[in-house]
Amino acid sequence: EEMEEKLRRISQLDSDTKLANRQYFMSQLESWCGTEAKDGECRALVYLAVDDIPKLRSSLGMSRSDELVKDVAELLRGEVSQQDLLARFSASSFALLCRRTTISEIENLAENLRSKLDKTSYPDVDPALGPFCSIGVALISDVQPNVQDLVNEAYNASETAREKGGNQVVLLKEESEILQAAEQAS
Repeated sequence: EEMEEKLRRISQLDSDTKLANRQYFMSQLESWCGTEAKDGECRALVYLAVDDIPKLRSSLGMSRSDELVKDVAELLRGEVSQQDLLARFSASSFALLCRRTTISEIENLAENLRSKLDKTSYPDVDPALGPFCSIGVALISDVQPNVQDLVNEAYNASETAREKGGNQVVLLKEESEILQAAEQAS
C-alpha cells in the first residue's frame, strides 16, 4: 500500500520541476469547477507563459534553457501558498489554481509573480531576455461552462499579454467587472 501511494504521488508530478503535472492539474481543475465557491471566496486559473523561449534557447542552448525553466518553477513555488496548486502545464508554461477573498487579491498575486520573476537576474542570462512571463487570469465562476473553455480563457489572456509586449498580467475585464459588481452587492 505504501508503494502504491508513492507511485500515485509520483504519477501526479512533472519529473523535471517536481510541480504537479498537467494531467493532475486538469483533474483538480475539474473538481474545482464542479463545486461552488465558499462565501467570500474568489477562485482563479492563472496561466504563466515564459516569454521569448526561442530567444532564450538560441542564447543559452537547450540544456541551460531547460534548467532556467526549472529555476522559474522553483521561484514560483516559493511565491504561492500551500492552498494553491501550481503545475507545469507545458515545456515553458505553468498554471496555478488559487483561492483568495477578492479579485484584487488574485490580481495582486499574479502581479507579484510577474514582478518577482522580472526582478530575478541570472548571471548567464542577458537581462534583456529576462526571463519574463506573460500571465493570463481567468476567474472561476460557479456557472463555468467547461474546464477546457476556462483553460482557453486563461491561455488567451496570457497570449494577449504577450502580444502587448509580454512581461505583464491580463485579466479578462468583462468577467471581472461582473464579478466585482456581484462582490460589492453582497
